[in-house]
This record gives sequence, structure tokens and C-alpha cells, in this order.
Amino acid sequence: MIKKSILICLVILYLYFNQSSFVIAEQVSPPGMGFGVCHWPGTYGMARSDSTINWFYWGGGAEDWINIEPQREIYNFAPLDKQYDDHFKRKPNTYTWLDIMTGMPSTVPDWAKQDSSLGYIELSSSGRASTFPIWNKEYQKVFEALLTKTSEHIYSSAFKYRNNIKAVIMMSGGSFGEMITWGDCPNGDLCKKYLAAGYTDEVYYDALVNWLTPLYIRLFPDYPIVLQLGGGIYGNGIGGRVANALADKYGSRMFIKWNSWNRKYAQEPTNTDKAYYNVLKSVAGKARVGLEPGYAWAIPDSTSDEMRQSIYNSLMKTLEEVPVSYFCLQDKYYKILTDIQIKELSLRMRGLHSVYPTFPPLQAVTPTMSPTLTVTPIPTTLPANPDVNNDGKITMIDYYYVVFAQMGGIIPSRMSADINKDNQINDLDLSLIRTVIKK
Repeated sequence: MIKKSILICLVILYLYFNQSSFVIAEQVSPPGMGFGVCHWPGTYGMARSDSTINWFYWGGGAEDWINIEPQREIYNFAPLDKQYDDHFKRKPNTYTWLDIMTGMPSTVPDWAKQDSSLGYIELSSSGRASTFPIWNKEYQKVFEALLTKTSEHIYSSAFKYRNNIKAVIMMSGGSFGEMITWGDCPNGDLCKKYLAAGYTDEVYYDALVNWLTPLYIRLFPDYPIVLQLGGGIYGNGIGGRVANALADKYGSRMFIKWNSWNRKYAQEPTNTDKAYYNVLKSVAGKARVGLEPGYAWAIPDSTSDEMRQSIYNSLMKTLEEVPVSYFCLQDKYYKILTDIQIKELSLRMRGLHSVYPTFPPLQAVTPTMSPTLTVTPIPTTLPANPDVNNDGKITMIDYYYVVFAQMGGIIPSRMSADINKDNQINDLDLSLIRTVIKK
């Protein structure tokens, strides 16, 4: 016991006097993980929170289908390249999730809307939501061509920001790319068009699990794929079935993201949110799970200190209850919360309850790309990584982190002391790191 206490003290003293290592321990979560901005990096959130926020996704703009393929089979990635250039030249240390958006009327080219064989359906009387039946064979051909061309561009030598992309968001058959059919479903006239297109739970499940997700996995072999849960016509049961099937099949290649989470609703047993709350818990040990609190539109522009504190308390409680690996807020939340509250939420995000399953998954995935494309993907078995604190160097501080974790100490959640990735922290890990340090 005395020996253990002395060793812990030595580690603490080393961290205290080694200023650079101490600073590293206070950095944001692993790249592409942790605390982020849902939609548009130029918004208030990332502008005021550079010290806390390190990832985002655009959710529109140059990644929209209409801008990539304005005419059928004529692809143009110049707007996408410019959008990436403009952002990453200003903020090179941030990361994004690729989001080729096809789930809103404004994102779909006219030729695709007018081709009746593709089955385009508007799902909201407001004109904000639309989708294509993902089981439609003609649509599958067109979408696969779009995604293949996108993959070829992302993996080409001309694209400079491949390492800034940390995940790819999947268009999952509903509005905005989510598993949801928006406000007019399941009883509205517009939703009946979706049913008329052949929707059943089984047809949808088969298309998403056996066609769409494998397509993303194959074309983006070294990125996690994001499934965005939603309610609407698919209901509680099919969302859980899809999430569990994909987590079982692809492990941590899947990010299971719950959009429009609301803690109040999560406590009501009959609500969709309650079901998805349980879904996240059921797959958290296999896939990476995360949240996007919704209903920002319902928050008044003029917010009292009491409401601000209530929102903060609700978000903080979430991060204590749900084992999330990533968490993003819409812009409205960043306008309301104070700098101190955002920092505290970020620290909570990196706390004991954050979960980071191994990436890539245990099951090997062999990428098969377009015949015109040659790609060397990241290996599907993760090599030993002695750089515990991710500072680009392997030093005694990495060794001490392993010792500390082996004795039961808690290191920052962005770090991993499991050097050989066998889900154990033991003498084998210490031996590996000693070998590297001695070289």
C-alpha cells in the first residue's frame, strides 16, 4: 500500500513540474470526438468557444447534392474544396464530419426531383423536409454513383483535408438524413405518399442494414459512419433494431447519434426519446454513441438566469447519465450558456462516464472501391500506440500514465493506457512502452 502511494505521488509530482505535460492533460477530447457544434462552424458556438470546441459538421452548403451534381452525371467538387479551404485555413486545428446532404428540398438538384423513377417525396408542408425511398433500385444507382464520386475525390491527392474529416454522416432514409419523417407523419397526407412508395419496417430495415450502410463502409473505409436516430414513421422498434444490428456488425465503425434529444422526454416511458435512451445504453459497449440536444427553436431569445441555469443543469445531468463519446450543441445553446458553463460541460464530457470503444472494430472490413480508384486504408487492426497522451512523442510521461492507470488511477478520457489494444492494462503494456523508450 505504501509502495503504491509513493508511486502515485511520484506521478503527480512529475505531472506538476512538467508544465507541457500538464497542459496537454487539459486539452480537448480526441480529434473528432468530445464537444462539438451541430451545423455550421461559422456560427456563434465555434466562434466563441475555440478553447473548448474542436469538431463540427456543416449540414449543408457545398456538401449538398445540388452543388456536387447540379446536372446528372456531371460532378463538381470545386465548391466543396473552397468551403474546406475557407474554414481550415482559418481554423486548422478543428475537425469535421463529412455530410453529403440529400434529405431537404433545398439540397436536391431539380433533375432528381423531376425524375419520377427516383421516387422523390416532400415530407413536410413547410417544404423543409424531403427524402427518397432508400429501397428504390433506381435511386440506389444514382445515390451510389454520387457517393462513389465523392469517395474518389476525398481519397484523391488533390483533396488536402482528408485528415480533418473524422466521420461520415449517413443519409438514413428520412428528413435531414435522419431516421425520421418529420412533422406530417405518420398520419398526414404527405406521409401517406411515403407509405405508397412501399415503406414497411422490414423493407426499410433491409435497405439500410444490407445496402446503404455497407455502401458507406466500403467507400469510406477508414472513417466511422454516423447513424442519426429519429422518430416519426419508423417508430421506436425499428430504430433500436437498426442500431443494434449495425453495432453488432461493424462495432465502433458506427457512431450512433441521437438527434433532438431532450432529457425531459427521456423520462417519459411512452416517448420515442425514452426508447432511444435505452438504445444508446444497449449499444454503448459496441459502438460509439452521442447526443445532439434538440428543440433549440423553443428556447426564447431573451433568457433569464434561471432558465440558463436550468438548461445547463439538464445538459450536465445528461453527461452523467448517458455513456456518450461525443456531444454537440446547436448554435442557440452557445448563445445562452456562459463561458464558464460551456467549459464545465466540456470537462464533464471528458470525465469518467465518457466511453471510447476501440476503433476500428474487431471485425475486419475489406474496402472495395471504384475500379478507377486506388486507396490504402488505415489497417483494420489497430497497432500498438505507446503515445498515451497523444502529444506526438513517446516519453516517460507516457510510461507513468500506464503505471497510474494500471494501479486504478483515472487518466483523462482522451488517453488510452491500453498500448496493445487487448482491453487490459498490464505488464505487457509497460513492456511495450519500455521497448520504445529505450530505442
